[in-house]
Amino acid sequence: MSEATKYYIKEVAKSIGGAKVASYLCVTVVLYSLYSLQPYFFSRLLSDSAMNLGYLAGVAASLLSIPLVNYPNNWMLQAVRMHSKRVVWAANQTKDYAYFLNRSVGEYQNLMNEISFAIRSLQYDGLQFLLQSLIIIVVYAVLLFRYHWLVGFLYLLTYGSYLYLSIRLSRQNETGIRRVLDTTSDLNSFMIDFFKNISTILSAGSISLENRNFDKLLNKEREAYFNQQKQIDHSHLITQLWMTLGTVAVVAAGFTLRPGGSFDASLVLILIYSAFHLAGFGKRFLAFLELLGRLDVALRKIGYGDPPRVRPVQVVSLPDPVIIAVEDVSFSYKEGEPVLQQVSFDIRQREKLLIVGKNGSGKSTLVKLIAGLLNPDQGRVLYNRKYLHGAADIGYYSQHMELFDRSIYENMIYPRESCDIGAIWKLVDLLKLNTLIEDEEDLFHKRPGDFGARFSGGEKQKLLIARSLMNKKPVMIYDEVNSALDREAVEIFANLIENELRNSTVILVSHRIEGICGFERVVEISDGRLSLVS
Repeated sequence: MSEATKYYIKEVAKSIGGAKVASYLCVTVVLYSLYSLQPYFFSRLLSDSAMNLGYLAGVAASLLSIPLVNYPNNWMLQAVRMHSKRVVWAANQTKDYAYFLNRSVGEYQNLMNEISFAIRSLQYDGLQFLLQSLIIIVVYAVLLFRYHWLVGFLYLLTYGSYLYLSIRLSRQNETGIRRVLDTTSDLNSFMIDFFKNISTILSAGSISLENRNFDKLLNKEREAYFNQQKQIDHSHLITQLWMTLGTVAVVAAGFTLRPGGSFDASLVLILIYSAFHLAGFGKRFLAFLELLGRLDVALRKIGYGDPPRVRPVQVVSLPDPVIIAVEDVSFSYKEGEPVLQQVSFDIRQREKLLIVGKNGSGKSTLVKLIAGLLNPDQGRVLYNRKYLHGAADIGYYSQHMELFDRSIYENMIYPRESCDIGAIWKLVDLLKLNTLIEDEEDLFHKRPGDFGARFSGGEKQKLLIARSLMNKKPVMIYDEVNSALDREAVEIFANLIENELRNSTVILVSHRIEGICGFERVVEISDGRLSLVS
């Protein structure tokens, strides 16, 4: 088990609450202990000539203990379900923009569900059988020590060593299983390779060759799994043989050393219960290790425990009127493929700056670096402390931003929770959103649907512009938010920048400049380098 997995399990327990976890364990231990006393209560009840109400109550309580333990188990199961996801979600707060850039929504959802499933199974199945096994051995050892110390000692030695042997063999089998899974991985890689190269295979007429290769991999996989299962069965046989010999020794000692010449029926019942409940310990412990392995892999893939890569905001003193300084900045998404190379320039307080360039020239990357979403490979981006406290004072809006599947009102004011309704209707009129938002029913109840599918590209961009104007900041960055607007809407947008953001520094990225006016400076990015246009 990796350190990240240990830390994650501790964080889940901490999130649930130490007192709650301790209470759950105490209740569970009491109920499983009560269940373990079942053979003792039965034997005493049957051995007495008269009905003993105490033993009868003990039998009834022990029979009810397993149904009762389901309640705390279910409570803890749902607590683990919630807090396992909450802890992973909280870890997102330490991640930077690049972390989310390199992951799809589906991949993240699958990994979070896998993590939650694995730790729930560890709690509901793994922890329960480990607790029950340990409690059975401890309780029965105590009862048999009362019968005779040697019988109790033999029982403890037999079943304690049985658990130890099962654990050792399970760990060996776990290593073998990992090797076996490689054969399945080889088979999956072959199928991917086959479909990628199907045109080559068909044109070469080599289907029969590929079929032979596929059969070889199938046979290799079958043989590997057969041998591994045989090893698991051997381990199970060895542990069962050890438990059988030990049980025979305990029975023989019980008959030989029976106190007062009488034989206690509870001895036989205890051994029957022990054999019944502990017989499959090795296989269940192996399943426990597999769940831990799955949790390890999922946590590693989702990046849990990775050190945060958040760049400390560099807020310094800069000469007026400079509000942001970009100094010798270079950046690449892939090593050896630079997007920006040694870019340096200053942005002035309240300046209106237009950045132009071809698609893929690095315009969007540059403004993401300015906004603090990405970290430069070399160089630095500096904020003037006189005007900015950090990246939170920069508003960033991009054509790739999606609307939330919430009401138009919530989308327009986000991240605010309430706003003057009059200001909303003013923006609706200015941006000519009247066909989309005709009345308050539309404003408060119409939703864009998944990924804004019900709204046009222009409508989504107008709503993003409205959101930006409801949340004005000292620096406003617009990354191609006018790409889906018609000429009239572009002119309206330019007028809004001039009239509504006169006190803000505005940076607009665009590949089209028709209808855009009022910008004091225009710079162009080409081949990762910046040059002044006007």
